[in-house]
Amino acid sequence: MTKLDYNLFTLFKHAKHMRLSSAERMRMRSTLLTYATARPVRTSRLSRLLWTGGRIPSPYSFELSRPMTIFAGLLIAVLLGGGTSYAAQGALPGNILYPIKIHVDEPIQEAFAFSPQSKAAVQASIATTRLDEAQQLAAQGTLSTSTAAVLAANFTSHADQAAQATASIENTDPAAAAEVNASLTARITANKNILEDLARTTATDARAVDGIIVALTAQLKTHGDAGVQASTQATASVSKQVLIDLQMRAQNQLALATSSAISAFPLASSAASSSPVVNFSTQAEAAATLAQNRYDAAITALSTGDSALAYADFADSLNASTQAQAYADAAIRFGKEAVVSHQDGQGSFSDHTVASSTVFATSTSQRAATTTNVQDAQSVRISTHEKSHTASESEGVHASANIKTTIQGASSLGRVQLQGSGDAHIGL
Repeated sequence: MTKLDYNLFTLFKHAKHMRLSSAERMRMRSTLLTYATARPVRTSRLSRLLWTGGRIPSPYSFELSRPMTIFAGLLIAVLLGGGTSYAAQGALPGNILYPIKIHVDEPIQEAFAFSPQSKAAVQASIATTRLDEAQQLAAQGTLSTSTAAVLAANFTSHADQAAQATASIENTDPAAAAEVNASLTARITANKNILEDLARTTATDARAVDGIIVALTAQLKTHGDAGVQASTQATASVSKQVLIDLQMRAQNQLALATSSAISAFPLASSAASSSPVVNFSTQAEAAATLAQNRYDAAITALSTGDSALAYADFADSLNASTQAQAYADAAIRFGKEAVVSHQDGQGSFSDHTVASSTVFATSTSQRAATTTNVQDAQSVRISTHEKSHTASESEGVHASANIKTTIQGASSLGRVQLQGSGDAHIGL
């Protein structure tokens, strides 16, 4: 048996026993729903003609009669049927599934990105995936200088491609260009802070982390400068549709970030005070609070008719929510080990961890209700944004109030239960 045969045999042996976790299935479903909301099926005859390049399909031609249906079916088949490929998304450098991740999964994502904006978004997503991998290796103390160099180079390559795709639409769609640049800048900023914190608090090689930090600093300048220029152009001429779309994305991201920050709360409360998880959770809370404040300011600006100010505040809220999501993800990822470390000799959790789990379960049901309210508000907005700008404002206020209630309710419950167990806590 050759080395290639052995590697393939080992790969398929592992693949037979791989299953998607509940969290992975939920994330995949959320991704599909988010895409479907942002890119609804083309129903008008004109839009379908544009999709087919102006050709009028024969009624006897199955492959051309319903292009959007076929495309959606193919996409779902790939995502739902390729369990091994999807499971590889969590693989790290050195893992047997990692080659599938970078040579199969990511090229497929790139292939499905048709517009310059979607290409930029995909490249930005892949770039930040390299940073997530660096985080996990750093936390494990296994990030070597050679691996860090490869990750930094791959990150820079995809970040550069994102910049090129964004530059191509800067004049025609400055709002989209500004959003992609700002989103990537926010994620780079958060990941830079996370890596620096891990370098201080873990046994990872500081030189390896420094190599990635250098790449991040360079990209911060590139995308930061481009984002400022595109944002200036976008603010100068804000259309009603652009403002409504931005509000919807800011609202959705705020709900997701708030949900993640709440999930991180019990994990941080169970961790040692010196753990980076505590700092990540605190940063997630601060960023989510800032995002909420900027969102409220945008709603106020809308009520006074100041579209330019509303646009700037919605953009700031979206960026702060993006950072909050990155911090919360790190707290959740690294906080799981802290919870497990509190198990006693009989394998049961400590009283403090049980209290934290109760907070988590309660806040989960609360944020599920919040997500439903947000999605309902979005659905109403999509169907009625042509009718009244005032209606959009009231829906935004309603969703904002729901998000605030979830934060305050979950944090109040957490404080009461965790204080009752006599342990330190962090309030959201």
